Amino acid sequence: HVTPGRVQNHPGVAKGWGDFGADGTIATSYNVTSITDTDVGRVTVTWATDFSSANYTVLGTAQTTTGGGATCYVIVRSDVAPTTSATEFDCISTTETVIDPTEWHVVGFGDQGAN
Repeated sequence: HVTPGRVQNHPGVAKGWGDFGADGTIATSYNVTSITDTDVGRVTVTWATDFSSANYTVLGTAQTTTGGGATCYVIVRSDVAPTTSATEFDCISTTETVIDPTEWHVVGFGDQGAN
């Protein structure tokens, strides 16, 4: 039987996740301090417990009704490196414009040391 403390510290277990609106309003989350709406189609997720380095993995998806159901792809900003405490995401439409989704979903995996 694995104890919760050991599972929590394993790098393959989600260390944070969130479901939030385009304006940064958090619907539900784990280990997320805040969501900052920094621009159209752009948010910064601040993790409550820092990762042990900037070498962690994040995944993002979005729901949108912009433009009659336009699809957007959530990417980690290529011009701003993730830090141990925060990750910035963009929502890019299929026409390669940045758009606000209706809802964001993000998750982070990696090492947080012996936290």
